[in-house]
Amino acid sequence: MAQDNTMHYMSVMMMMVVMMGILESILPKAAAPMLVSIAVTPVGPITMGLTNVLPTQQFTAIGTYSDKSTRDITSSVVWASDNIVAVTVSNGGLVTGLVAGTANISATLSGVAGDIVIITVQQYYQCPYDLTWHDSMPDLVAYITANFPGMPNFTNVNIGWN
Repeated sequence: MAQDNTMHYMSVMMMMVVMMGILESILPKAAAPMLVSIAVTPVGPITMGLTNVLPTQQFTAIGTYSDKSTRDITSSVVWASDNIVAVTVSNGGLVTGLVAGTANISATLSGVAGDIVIITVQQYYQCPYDLTWHDSMPDLVAYITANFPGMPNFTNVNIGWN
């Protein structure tokens, strides 16, 4: 009789194990955390100076999820510039200023958009010729006289600071 009870309990246990496996396979699993926000850095507005070298700035995107965790999603987001003539942005978030102008940079993933960063590219002119240093002022004010060849409005410009 004891052997019958043992067999019965073993049969019940095996059935429970099988049922647990079936239940586990049909019950919904815990949902993966959902992306709730994207923080784009650096924050704007940003001014880039355009000289004889194209200016660049690396951006990053950090995702915050519904379970409060954060992840670097820089290479996962879709980066965009609304003025690709002036500013481009690569898939990895590298922003490059091409010509003087303004652009809005954005990062989006799974329908969630980060804050827009405003980029302004300004043309900086370098004077390749004819710089003269004047330091004869008694109050230590320094002046530079610069001639910009081919730019008639910028001949003998005095720039001073103290």
